[in-house]
Amino acid sequence: MATSLEVINNNAVLLHLPEEKGISVRVLAGAGGGDVIVIDASGHIRIIPVNPAAQNAVNAIVQGIQGLTRLAGESRTAGAGR
Repeated sequence: MATSLEVINNNAVLLHLPEEKGISVRVLAGAGGGDVIVIDASGHIRIIPVNPAAQNAVNAIVQGIQGLTRLAGESRTAGAGR
């Protein structure tokens, strides 16, 4: 299974990170701050206090996706006017 990323409600990021031997980890991190929630392949849940570097990374992901969404919308609008 491939690595995947999903933005939830424009303020959280859900990462699915496959590891060797079919094991995967899911990570949920909010863009507005707070803890990082990690769910391992066995279903164990860990709550990890977020550090500034991780928070900046989550914010950058959310902002990047919002920017791409805006550009896609502008592209559709420009294409409709042709």
